[in-house]
Amino acid sequence: LPAFQMFRTGIMNVNESGSEQITYPRNASLTETLTNQWTNTTLGTPLADLQAACVDLRTIGKVRADYVIMGIDAFAAFISHPTVATAADNRRLSYQSLGFDNSKPMNPAFQSLVDAGIVYQGWVKIAGWDLQVFTYYDIYETDAGVSTDYMPKGEVIVGASSARYDRYFGPGELTDDSIDNLVYRDVFGIDPMVAGSRIPMNTRNVALFDPRMFICSALKDGNRGYNVFTQSAPIYGMTQVDSVYRITNAG
Repeated sequence: LPAFQMFRTGIMNVNESGSEQITYPRNASLTETLTNQWTNTTLGTPLADLQAACVDLRTIGKVRADYVIMGIDAFAAFISHPTVATAADNRRLSYQSLGFDNSKPMNPAFQSLVDAGIVYQGWVKIAGWDLQVFTYYDIYETDAGVSTDYMPKGEVIVGASSARYDRYFGPGELTDDSIDNLVYRDVFGIDPMVAGSRIPMNTRNVALFDPRMFICSALKDGNRGYNVFTQSAPIYGMTQVDSVYRITNAG
């Protein structure tokens, strides 16, 4: 969740309440709240909105946009909009290919994202840009038990795959020293510095995980056993924070 929060907004919470945050200030012009939603077939302008995103990413972020990620509501509004349907119906020029009739394969650079759950829907030509179109519809459950979309309703992200993002691992509140490592190896038969020993079975895209992501500790509970603690303190740094254009209220 913190990684997706940073990617979308340039801000990530570092504690559960969100009272402490890490901010990578994004240019305010790279966030647009639409007045006319794409569900408005008369006033909505989805193709023009995407073109504005591509232009601003080029002029402000100095990157060339090549993908767009849509929430499922925004995607449904996009493919239903008359201007998009007209572009799809053009028999002389190729403007887009979405859904099953897909004439352009996905760029392999995005395969790691597909492995992580994003869905490739096709491509669309926006002026001089070819954008590969993805949707994301996975959810997470809050501590209160509320199912919440990772990609908020009506949100659209336009970006450049060439952009650089870094991942750091901050210090945790737990100790993580040679004694902890000995306990894990000798008592539990697990080497804390081997990533595979810390990752649940059937986890997709295991290559995303690194042993440094987890700080492990164990405290002996009298003569009855051990209390085991695990903490993770990742920091997702957007080195090129102006490589993402965020549209809200699209649908």
